[in-house]
Amino acid sequence: MVLDLSGSMSGQKLIDLKNAAKDLVDLIVQPVQTPYYSKVALVPWSYSVNPGSYLNSVRGSVTGSTAITGAVINLTGTQRTITAATKARPVVITSNGHGFANDDVVWISGVSGMTQLNNKPYLVRNKTTNTFELYTLAGGRVDGRNYSNHSGSTGRVQKCQNNDCSITITSANHGLANNEYVYITGVGGMTQINNQTHLVGNPTTNTYTIDLVAASLTPYTSGGLSWCAQPGCTYYAFENENGDLATHRISNCVTERTGTQAYTDAAPTSGARVGRHYPDMSGSCLGSTIEPLSSSISGIKADIDSFSVSGSTAGQIGIAWGWYMVSPNFASLWPSSGGAAYNTAETLKAVIIMTDGEFNAPYCNGVTARGYNASAAASNNCDPDNGEPYGQSRALCDAMKAQGVMVYTVGFQIPAGGGAEALLEYCATTSSGFYNAGSGAELSEAFNAIGRDITQLRISR
Repeated sequence: MVLDLSGSMSGQKLIDLKNAAKDLVDLIVQPVQTPYYSKVALVPWSYSVNPGSYLNSVRGSVTGSTAITGAVINLTGTQRTITAATKARPVVITSNGHGFANDDVVWISGVSGMTQLNNKPYLVRNKTTNTFELYTLAGGRVDGRNYSNHSGSTGRVQKCQNNDCSITITSANHGLANNEYVYITGVGGMTQINNQTHLVGNPTTNTYTIDLVAASLTPYTSGGLSWCAQPGCTYYAFENENGDLATHRISNCVTERTGTQAYTDAAPTSGARVGRHYPDMSGSCLGSTIEPLSSSISGIKADIDSFSVSGSTAGQIGIAWGWYMVSPNFASLWPSSGGAAYNTAETLKAVIIMTDGEFNAPYCNGVTARGYNASAAASNNCDPDNGEPYGQSRALCDAMKAQGVMVYTVGFQIPAGGGAEALLEYCATTSSGFYNAGSGAELSEAFNAIGRDITQLRISR
């Protein structure tokens, strides 16, 4: 059973679905499983499918983090001592024989008294042999009139390398390449770089640079994690539909399979993995998991009772997983619950597809593709990897039926004449195998009719 648990199925509709599905289990699963057996698998779906404990087997492993052991501003030349700083606009720094040129970018730290100057970059302007004025990187005069009085000579000033004041991150064997993205968390001291996505520059085996991200930086003290932010990593940075950089975290759910195996039931080995899911920064997804073929009536019903709803409607993913659950090619994932070999003379395989709405969530690199998400900020600025969802669904239904799988379809209060109704009519193996229920009672009757038909087909074989 391929059952729609998108957000529109909340309330009474979910109650009605649970009741209808459990009635179908009673009809299909026989108490005596010899010499013939009858089993039911569950595929709850919404904007993704949750494979539960089979996640890494079908999706593949995900690249995690490496430990950060250092973060320093890239400075060059000789560090100079600050002996005076005026409470003026702009602030005038005294540093004998500093050697800076106008428009050099310098970094100031360690100043006593006028601590407002510390851990920030500045432009050098109107320099003399022993003094220079401080300007912001945007070209404005630094206003020190309300700063504290400068004291002592603990302050230091040094030129930023290449005038960019970039930060060198030390993280052994980080694996990042130039112009890739990295997401940083948990750094102590220099907390300003945390929970942000950065562009990687100048990578070596154990270091890389990131751009300055704040007007001031606290010195690094300890800790931190460096996360790659490309497809296949825990985080994924992409250009959203607004043209801005966005970052999402991977979830425990999956999306469409792409490539040459997109519309087959080939085993999910390397090169044929199902798609990753990057829904948002929390990595949230549908909580209800798939359940392989089972003859435990009480267990199946308990799983149905635990269903909860969330998200939008990616029915093409649910349809694919309905096929996978009865496919012998996926049996290695769940050996005791796998589908038997395709043999219409001895084995009846049936997939029941149920939805209450239009399919609206195809993916590009695991993020909802542009034009399909209510939030442009959360959409990847690219077209769906496999095209629009109804075309994907028709291709999957065609391939499944070509293997002798009986397909039944049930709409629940779907609008007449819409894309969902047309798809369900198309996917059903026979015209009598499509139902459009307008109420909970009609939904129960549709499931009961399907149960009776499957039982009759099983007996006739």
